[in-house]
Amino acid sequence: MRLGTAAIPTFPAHPLVTARAARTADAAAPGRVVLGVSSGHRAWIEQEYGLPFERPVRQVTAWVRTVRRLLRGEALTAADNAFGLSVAGADTAAEIPVVVAATGPRLLEAAAGVADGVLTWMSDETYLGEIVLPAVTRGAARAERPAPPVAAGVLLCVCDDAERARAELRPRLGGLGSYDSYRAVLGYRAPAPREPADVAIVGTDTDVRLAFGRLAAEGVSEVVAVVLPDPADPPGSVQRARRLLAALAAERGPRSPAAASRRGPEQAHG
Repeated sequence: MRLGTAAIPTFPAHPLVTARAARTADAAAPGRVVLGVSSGHRAWIEQEYGLPFERPVRQVTAWVRTVRRLLRGEALTAADNAFGLSVAGADTAAEIPVVVAATGPRLLEAAAGVADGVLTWMSDETYLGEIVLPAVTRGAARAERPAPPVAAGVLLCVCDDAERARAELRPRLGGLGSYDSYRAVLGYRAPAPREPADVAIVGTDTDVRLAFGRLAAEGVSEVVAVVLPDPADPPGSVQRARRLLAALAAERGPRSPAAASRRGPEQAHG
């Protein structure tokens, strides 16, 4: 089982503290830790943390590069990194994949140039095919490196009545779509305003298999599912989803390093 974060906001997360914590986790679970990070949302950073949300693409990129050096055990001087760190080198390197959570084209492109993977959130097949994957391809080409794998973060509810379940889930999930970055994703090519429940994968086992297959056909490497209980049968639907996800995982090939476990919808990225 892999252990991942999805996603740590980089503005309040000091690179040195984060790298040391990741190294500790890796020592406890060698080869199983995935470090998922993001810019976070302006509202979080400015209102909750009291920090300026300035140049998020540049900040995330510099943060990832700095943390990578720390994980490799490199020595840093105040003049050679964006955070003014002066750190002695380490004897060992920690091989920890760094995944950047993103939805906007600029951060997607930047992430493709520095990360081991890209994680999206609440992006439907159209957005993934027309915005996410082309942006990742462009960013990787600009950085002259192979395109990293893309993991699609989805809301998942396994049930027999998708229309009813969506209607009952819609008010419960409405707050997830309140951030500007998510509104842009939800509204992409939509003829009418959409809510998170409208882009969730909801339906029977067969419906879910078909949806996952379409994501794979678009070029998605992995699906990171947040399981939603069907309001009509919460325990039963969760168990059903777990069985289905276990079966799908057993059927697939080798895992990419891009996937990070998501703690819940409240951890959604910017």
